[in-house]
Amino acid sequence: MNPQKILPFYRNLCAAIGIASDARHFGAAARDTLVPHPLLRRSLENDPAMDAILTSGGAHYALGSFQDAPFMLRAPGLIQLSSTLIFDPAALSAAARWGLEAHHARESSGEKLRLSRLARYGRALIDALDDPSRERLLAVTDPAVRAALLNGIPDRIDDDVLRWLARLVGVDYRPGEPDFVGEPTELCYPMEHILASGGDSRLLIDRRTGSNRYGVPPRPRPEAVHFSSSTASAITDYGFSLCDLLRRDLLAAVSDGSLSEQDARSRLAEAIGQRILGLFGLNGSESDVAITPSGTDSELLAVLVGLAGAGGKPLVNVLIAPDESGTGVRAAASGRWSNDTDAAGVRISKGTAVWPDARIAVREIPIRDPRGRPLPAAAVNRRFLETCRACLAEGHHLLVHVLMSSKTDLYAPDFEAVTELVAERGESIDVVVDACQLRANFQILGELVRKGCMVQVTGSKFLTGPPFSGALLLPASMRSRAPAIADALKRSPAVAALADWLADWRPPPAPSACHRSYGPLFRWLPALIEASLFLELPEDFRLEIASRFRDALLAKMSASRYLHPLTLVEPPTTELAKVIAQHSILSFAVLGKRDSGELSPLNEAECRHLFELLNKDVASLLQPISAVEEALARQPVHIGQPVTLGSAETPTTVLRLVLGARFFTIVGQADTEIAREAALESEIADATRAIAKVELLASYWWRVASNPDAMKPR
Repeated sequence: MNPQKILPFYRNLCAAIGIASDARHFGAAARDTLVPHPLLRRSLENDPAMDAILTSGGAHYALGSFQDAPFMLRAPGLIQLSSTLIFDPAALSAAARWGLEAHHARESSGEKLRLSRLARYGRALIDALDDPSRERLLAVTDPAVRAALLNGIPDRIDDDVLRWLARLVGVDYRPGEPDFVGEPTELCYPMEHILASGGDSRLLIDRRTGSNRYGVPPRPRPEAVHFSSSTASAITDYGFSLCDLLRRDLLAAVSDGSLSEQDARSRLAEAIGQRILGLFGLNGSESDVAITPSGTDSELLAVLVGLAGAGGKPLVNVLIAPDESGTGVRAAASGRWSNDTDAAGVRISKGTAVWPDARIAVREIPIRDPRGRPLPAAAVNRRFLETCRACLAEGHHLLVHVLMSSKTDLYAPDFEAVTELVAERGESIDVVVDACQLRANFQILGELVRKGCMVQVTGSKFLTGPPFSGALLLPASMRSRAPAIADALKRSPAVAALADWLADWRPPPAPSACHRSYGPLFRWLPALIEASLFLELPEDFRLEIASRFRDALLAKMSASRYLHPLTLVEPPTTELAKVIAQHSILSFAVLGKRDSGELSPLNEAECRHLFELLNKDVASLLQPISAVEEALARQPVHIGQPVTLGSAETPTTVLRLVLGARFFTIVGQADTEIAREAALESEIADATRAIAKVELLASYWWRVASNPDAMKPR
């Protein structure tokens, strides 16, 4: 990505926060200038995280002796790396990133840098390495320092570690001097740590795989094929680089006293919130936004807003096909915890009531028949109106959902039905639009907020930001509920913090933001960048390339023995439900070959295993296979996770190949017409390979299913 296309966004963000932007080096120098040694350069580029930030740090890298372990700052802007690490990209990257952090600390703090923070940064990098790479990184380090770094960083950093770091960085160490200590801040940890923080257990990273439970690492993953923007996407290299640049700029402002820790986070939350509103054509005078760790958390907040408007009446939450919106939606919709940890990582009891005294019931409206076929819109609208009117007659307050793009690209109910209902009993109804997939016209979503609807959105689905990032948009008319909501959040602070709401919702004195993670805020940054790039492209162009892609993939699926594409349904034609890219979700059932040679549909458990195996090197599970098949088996592929449609008696489980904003950015932001054509053909080829790997696994399913290692849950 051309840096000049995204730097204006970043500079405007820094201006809104009130910090200096150190983006002058971002993409300014060529890689061979920054790293003249060809082998060193190739080794650094082999690590995706280091490759992403290589040209944004303003430092040069040189190959040093075996004794320069793991790095040395030889001169301002010159980082020397140990020759010991040259054939270990992971260890070399950790040394280079540690050195780069030291370089920036020297630039922003001079002699008064906080070595304890630098020690924590390095320790986190070390912790992410496997055992052989750790050993290489610290091979020639003093035994006492080596032991301290391998055993973790305690609250009080050992003098031996600080003295050793001072020598590497080139400053004099004065034990006990205040400038060399300081309270740790989340900003002093590597970007991967922040991107995986401030969420529930779904964000936890499995040390064996380096990924969360959805198969996504908190760093770029260029080696994988990505068509998973209905589930979760790995961060882009430019998204990761800008996040790390923002972390360093914020840390510099906190370190030099320009901002307090509380002000830094509060200003960032306000700036991100205002940009989320701007994405939908909204401003702070007509609407508000609460930033949440995930879409599920935005549902819990919508329930809270509904309770505040119910005035003591029982609340009925009318959900549209929760199986096609999110795994934790049912629990959150009933005011219950959907996970066993909260956003701060504290253990909670999954399934228990968040507000035990609240009276909350859930009614569900299906959008498919028992065989998984879409119901006619008229039937869905009729069921919706009948259910809502019956609840209103019983004296309930309603929280009514409108689903704008399910997991399989369905929309329900029609807005005409919702408008009819609100006209009858608007004072007893709150409307929340579930647009978490964000496969809808952004300006229309903004209009819905102006008309009094809440809107749930995420940056981690269509916008392809890192998982998880959610937000709840609220009309200004709901500000009268702020005191009741603030009181409920005091009683259940694990739900959310007013620190992540716009300023109008924060009662004086301003709530402390220091203990809140930066994670949900940083995860929105790449999504907002992607959105800005996407919206620069003409709509006709977006529809043209989406149609070409869809037609090519449907032809491939339709000709397959092993894939049955789900029957497509035309999206609503009304302006209120106009989709950004028609049919951006291609759903398909998979037929696996059994021992008998017959083909039969994979069930939900089998599709879950297939989904996980696609993301791995499975060549060893399928041997003997041809050389072409082996290359395909080694290719990591990430697509949309399984969804089961229909009733328990006649279920159909489908996988999904999904287009997100990144597809349009890759193709549309190419510099020339021939480059755009090359990019589109490459995307189609990647998707074709994804389908081919599904077919490969399906063709050997009898062998995969009989292999106990292959079928173990991850």
